Amino acid sequence: MNKPSSTYLISVRPTWADAFFLDCNPKTIELRKGNFGTSLKAGDSIVIYSTLPVGEAIGTVKVIKRESLTVDRLWQESQQGQLAKVSREQFKTYYTNQESGIGVWVSAAELLLSSDRTLQTSPELGPSLAATAANSAANTRTDDIHQRSINQWKIMNCQRDIIIAGTVAEKPHTNICRR
Repeated sequence: MNKPSSTYLISVRPTWADAFFLDCNPKTIELRKGNFGTSLKAGDSIVIYSTLPVGEAIGTVKVIKRESLTVDRLWQESQQGQLAKVSREQFKTYYTNQESGIGVWVSAAELLLSSDRTLQTSPELGPSLAATAANSAANTRTDDIHQRSINQWKIMNCQRDIIIAGTVAEKPHTNICRR
C-alpha cells in the first residue's frame, strides 16, 4: 500500500527561495546540514517560506529525492553549485567543519507570489539569475486572483501534517501565508 504524500514547510532566505521559481535554470537542489528532512520522500510537497524581509510562503515544490552525501560529492552532484544557485565560496562557508551534507532534489515549482512583489536576485548568483527574475515573476505567477486564493487556501487548510524545523505539527497551520 502506498503511503500518502506529506507536506512540509521550510524557511529559506529570500534570494535562494526565489531561485526555485525562475523560468531559466531554476534552483533544483536545496542544501541543508545535519539530519534535515529524514522523513522526506519522493512525491512529498515542500512549502517554501521566504524569510524576512519577505516573511511569507511564496510557493511549493515536489521532492524528487533526498540524499546525505559527503560535502565533496554533494558539490559534484549539484553541478558545482549550479543546481543549488550557490558559488564555491558560499558552499564552502556553509559546510565549514562538516563532513557530509543533505541535498533535496526538487521539481514542479508552483509560485504563489503576490502581484506586489518581484523576485529578489543576487549578483553573486550570476547574470542569468538576475536577467530572468522579471520574466519568471511575470510568466510563472498567475494573474488570476481567484486561482491564487485557492492555492493559498490549499496551503492554509492542509489536512496533512506539516513539518516545521524538523518537528511534526499536530494541527494544520493557518498562519503560513502573508498576513
